[in-house]
Amino acid sequence: MRRGPVLFPILAVLLIALLGAARLGGVVAQDASPAASPSGTPASGTPSAGTPDAATPATAATGEGVAVDIRDFAFGPATLEIAVGTTVTWTNGDSAAHTVVDDGGAFASDGLLRGDTFSYAFEETGSFPYHCGFHPFMKATVTVG
Repeated sequence: MRRGPVLFPILAVLLIALLGAARLGGVVAQDASPAASPSGTPASGTPSAGTPDAATPATAATGEGVAVDIRDFAFGPATLEIAVGTTVTWTNGDSAAHTVVDDGGAFASDGLLRGDTFSYAFEETGSFPYHCGFHPFMKATVTVG
């Protein structure tokens, strides 16, 4: 029995999968030390106890970290009101890859796979609307005052 013709397609698929994983691994290198623990939202999309509702602005004082959870193709909370010097950490809880891209170009993450984080320290006042580069319908805003 000849195994070469059968093994070749299997080995080719495995090699492609490994190369793809290695490529993605280099793209998603992000700050692995989030400023705060991500807030949990059940798969149903209903905020859990202690998690801000997407419609309710979250606030933070100077020096505090704020977590944004990416889940169910949405940023939660969708509106943040923070002080100058606050670091925001986004954590992808979806199985799909996402990015965090400031509409004005102040910050942009690489592709974030499930569990990956991206952090940005806001050092200037203003309004910073942002979106996911892969899914432009995903939008949110950070207001720094």
